[in-house]
Amino acid sequence: MAQEFNTIPETESDKQEAKAREILGSAGKNLVIHSDWKFNNGKNIHVGDNFLANYNWTVLDVGKVTIGDNVWIGPNTDILHN
Repeated sequence: MAQEFNTIPETESDKQEAKAREILGSAGKNLVIHSDWKFNNGKNIHVGDNFLANYNWTVLDVGKVTIGDNVWIGPNTDILHN
């Protein structure tokens, strides 16, 4: 699934959003995730409203990862579930 997401051109943000919503466990309104996104499962990631993940975002979501509202993740960020 990550590979499918990462092949969508940045100019097709609607397609990126649709694929991200398909991957994520849940997502609020105003969702933006840029390419080169890596994850284990995807369905264990839950994000709130007004969420943006910049380029090269990695989430090791073996367990549930919940991110609230109004969060912007900077580029080259790793989120690791213990």
